[in-house]
Amino acid sequence: MSSDIDLRKLAASIVLFIMFTPILLMDLDKMIRRTLMALTLGKCLLRSCREAAGITQADLSDRLHKVLGLSVSPQLISLYENNRRPMPPLNMRGVCIILGCTEADLYEWPR
Repeated sequence: MSSDIDLRKLAASIVLFIMFTPILLMDLDKMIRRTLMALTLGKCLLRSCREAAGITQADLSDRLHKVLGLSVSPQLISLYENNRRPMPPLNMRGVCIILGCTEADLYEWPR
């Protein structure tokens, strides 16, 4: 008799598991998608920050090299500004120091 009760509990647990697994997986999928979006860079706003500071791509490149020792060509700055290449953290920090802005100012961050 005890084994019948255990088998019924086990069967009920399996049915519940089968019923709710797709729902749990959908929630997990939504959480993963939200996390990936939060870790994705949006549009690069470097151009507007640079122009607000009144300097050209060549000036920014020159200052990054002279002040911080970073080799960032005007062509590379153009790639950043046109969303063709993401800025590595070190270059991003250097740009922030030269332009007097924060990392959050350099990209649109998805919510």
